[in-house]
Order: sequence, then structure tokens, then C-alpha cells
Amino acid sequence: SVLFPAWAMYEMERDIPRFAQLANRVLGVELDFSNPARTAREGICTLKRFFEEIGMPVHMAQLGIKPENYETLAENTLRTVGGPVKSYSPLDKAAIMEIYRLAE
Repeated sequence: SVLFPAWAMYEMERDIPRFAQLANRVLGVELDFSNPARTAREGICTLKRFFEEIGMPVHMAQLGIKPENYETLAENTLRTVGGPVKSYSPLDKAAIMEIYRLAE
């Protein structure tokens, strides 16, 4: 509930149609055919609002994670998976830390 919306915002530009489709088919966001990126962003925001409404954390601070911990967390993630995290684009340390910042 914290990282998925942040990850989706980070990766959305790499596959706008898929994120727009998720927004429309799963979250009920009306598809804007002339601006699918708007649909994708609205879907991510809708999902985040849903998580909030059901009492789930949506910010790193709600998990007790401070910005000064991001680097260590990113390094631990990379060590655990044995290199960049597979995603739409390989997520290296800088990318992971950016996702953490998006989840603040």
C-alpha cells in the first residue's frame, strides 16, 4: 500500500496503456482516449485513496521509515535480489530511492 502507488508513478511512463487499462478496468476510472497518461495517473491516485480509506499506510513515515534510511533499504533490496530489481526498467539504487521519495 505504500510502495505500489509510488512504483506505479515511477514506471507509468514506460507503459502508459497498461496503467491506463488497470485504472479503467480495475479501478473504474473513465478512459481518456486522448490522454491515457491522465487516466493512468488518476488510477494510481484512486488506488492510493482506496488504501487510505481502508486504513492502510500510504507514506513511508507511517511505517516508521525516515528518508535517511532509504539508502540502506535500497542497498539491502539490491543485495537480496542479487542486482537490479526487474521491472519495466531495471531498478537500481537510484531508482529505488526515487520510488521511496515518491512514497513520502
